[in-house]
Amino acid sequence: MLAGMPFRCCELSKDIGQMLHWAEKRKLWRALLIDGNPADLVDIKQLVPNGYTKERKQQLSIEEIIKLKSVLETITQD
Repeated sequence: MLAGMPFRCCELSKDIGQMLHWAEKRKLWRALLIDGNPADLVDIKQLVPNGYTKERKQQLSIEEIIKLKSVLETITQD
């Protein structure tokens, strides 16, 4: 599986679900969803690898924190 694909899959699934739930509440679009919202039939657990969590476990090193602090100070000074 390509790097980042589970994250993209989760985000796309969420976006499509929101779009279709929006359509369910609009009379014009509701007729197209007469058999129900297809997004409700998708189980995200079947689309991503077992054990996948959206939480990142990366921690910044001391050097990265110092660099980030420097960049943020430069941005706020402008």
